[in-house]
Formats: sequence, structure tokens, C-alpha cells
Amino acid sequence: MAKIRFNVEGKRTKLYPLLKRKVEDRYSELDRGRLTPWVFLNTGKPFHVKKCRGGEINWEGLLYDGTPQEIFWNGFIDPCLEDTVIDLFDYTLELCRESRIKPKKYLLEAADLLKLFVRAIYNRMAHIDRLLKGKGRPRLLKLRPVEREIKYFDELIDLHYDAALTKRRGVPTQSAMGELLKKYKIIATIVVGLLGAMASIVVIYSFFKTDVATGP
Repeated sequence: MAKIRFNVEGKRTKLYPLLKRKVEDRYSELDRGRLTPWVFLNTGKPFHVKKCRGGEINWEGLLYDGTPQEIFWNGFIDPCLEDTVIDLFDYTLELCRESRIKPKKYLLEAADLLKLFVRAIYNRMAHIDRLLKGKGRPRLLKLRPVEREIKYFDELIDLHYDAALTKRRGVPTQSAMGELLKKYKIIATIVVGLLGAMASIVVIYSFFKTDVATGP
């Protein structure tokens, strides 16, 4: 299968190429390792596929019906998608920390890419589902609707976006660093002024003390 490309509409940020590549690589990884093995389920050969958070599914002689179909559509891919959502937002925040830039617009861009990613995953699953059900004549069947699954993950992505925004308070942006340095310069100026004033007082005090000591 050809490598899929994700393209967000509108003006793109300078981090877009990095975020895009990250999402595309993740899609290829999941398609190759988690989804494509299902294409061969009906062959009757031993079936092996790793779960996203540990463990493995091992069957032999089963067809795409009953339990296999239920597992395919109910929770098998969800942990992979949620882990991808969390990882991309964390990756975006880390890039913003390194560049000392405000992360909001970059997190928005990451969210847009993630929504494209989720749609691509579920569309791929719908085609695999039709292929397995069709048993040689898949085009006679309609694709399974995946709007409900996509809607669920769109809302989940929005929730994780909001959570990522709360983390940005720890990101030292250029403007924030500039303000901090400005404050330190003001404080340093005040301290130097106070030290200078104290030094003058000491000199005057020493002068009068010497004058008194050597007086008539």
C-alpha cells in the first residue's frame, strides 16, 4: 500500500514538517504492524498480531466473523490511537520548549493532523472489514460507517489539546524570557544604586569621623 500523506489546509507553521512526518510514520507503523495482518485472517493460516499495550492475539483456523470481528472493531486499535494523540502533543510541547516559542498554534496544528490520522486509520479499517466480509467480491458490499468512531476520537483529541495547553505554563517562551531578563535588569539597577548610596554614606561617615578625631 502506498505511503499516505496528511495535508492540513491553510497556513502552516514552521514545525509542520516535523509534526507531519511524525504522524505519517505512525500511520505507516500501525498499518503495517496492526492492520495489514488482518487482511490474511480468512486464509486459515496462523494469525498473529501484537496489541498496542502489550500482549498478542494468536488464532488459527478462524474466519472474520463473530469474535474476530468484534475484537477488530471494539477496542483493538483504540489504545494505539490514544497513545499517538498523547505522544504527538508531548512531542509538540517539547519542540516548543527547545525553540522557546508559545505552543498554542502548534498544538492546534498537531490536533488537526491527529484528526486526519484518525480518519485515515478508520477508513483503512473499513476497507479491510469489507475485504474480509466480501470473500473475494468486496466491492459488492458497502463500507462500514465509521463516523461514530471518528467523532469519539475528535472529542478525545480536543480534550487532550486542552490538557496540553495547561502544560504550556512551564514552557519558557522568548517573550517570557525577555520579560524575566528585563525584571532582573531593573532589580540589578536598584541593587547597584543602593550599594552606591551605601558606599557614599560610608565615605561621608568616615570623613566626619576622621575630622572629629583630628579636631582641636
